[in-house]
Amino acid sequence: VEQLTKPVQWEACMLKLQCLEKIARLTKDKADERAAEDYRQFVTRGFPNEASAQLRTRAAVDLEAAQKFLEAASEWEKLAVPGKDTYEEALFMMGLDLYREGKKVSGDIPKQKVQAEKDRLQKAVVDHWTRALDSFKKHHAAVDKLTTKGLVVVARRVDSHQRFQTPC
Repeated sequence: VEQLTKPVQWEACMLKLQCLEKIARLTKDKADERAAEDYRQFVTRGFPNEASAQLRTRAAVDLEAAQKFLEAASEWEKLAVPGKDTYEEALFMMGLDLYREGKKVSGDIPKQKVQAEKDRLQKAVVDHWTRALDSFKKHHAAVDKLTTKGLVVVARRVDSHQRFQTPC
């Protein structure tokens, strides 16, 4: 595929992709979903610089909405590249999604009748939360390196999230 570079082409492709995705969501037809996914891949190949981060971010957010937190964390992990604009946000969101996945899995533990299955799920929870903690530590280190202005923006984002608000 020839690499496309014109801003007008990029905007037109993104508009078409948004329309195809909306059609797929409304019809819930597998053919429409495949068409949207095929076109998303075309856009990613045609606009590798512009599309990669934006489409991965959208994919991660869509996966979060579907409560597929482990898959969303995987998408955020692909965006967590030092030096890129998405690095700090991707580290934070990856940790948050891993935490959410651990919480979701922990809710399944009491439902299990077999001890071996309970142990397996408990191990998965610990693994998810350990990875989440590692991601949050990397995020914290990245935030420490930001300028003062950057710290204010990040602090507002973290402080505004309900999980980090302290009860009165």
